[in-house]
Amino acid sequence: AWVPLFPADGLVLLFALSRQPVNTDSKRTEIRSKLIILFIKLLQSTNRPGINHVIIKLEELGFFTAPSSSKFHGNYDGGLLEHSINVARIGVMLLEQMSKITPELAQNVTRENILIACLLHDVCKAEVYEKGFKWAKDENNKWIQEPCYNVNYDNFPVGHGEKSVIQ
Repeated sequence: AWVPLFPADGLVLLFALSRQPVNTDSKRTEIRSKLIILFIKLLQSTNRPGINHVIIKLEELGFFTAPSSSKFHGNYDGGLLEHSINVARIGVMLLEQMSKITPELAQNVTRENILIACLLHDVCKAEVYEKGFKWAKDENNKWIQEPCYNVNYDNFPVGHGEKSVIQ
């Protein structure tokens, strides 16, 4: 069954975690839960054998709560989930537009191919970032400790591209 990439409220959900103020942990949890449901529906819509096993493995790895980066895009809990959905949105949009220009492209590259590649392109990041603290100056120029993410590749000696393919 084809799952719309963006249901009526999907656009709001995609940007809610990073761009709109979320004043309570319960609201943040509610938004992330909806994004997880969307992500799972999109993966399941590919009808690939073993996809439910992949979803279970993603949960075990902490994919749905991992940040996408330590300092840049998606450097917050759930950032990797949001980033992956955004990449899938762009990938599907590109496929749709490119297929209008080059119709044979749609015969060789399917929506399912795009969803699998885009949603899973950063799987390796699920185990790379660890919560920590860094020193920073506050508005009064006093040193304080702020939460941050540290990168730790100790458990896997190759880069993140190679690790995503292997996992």
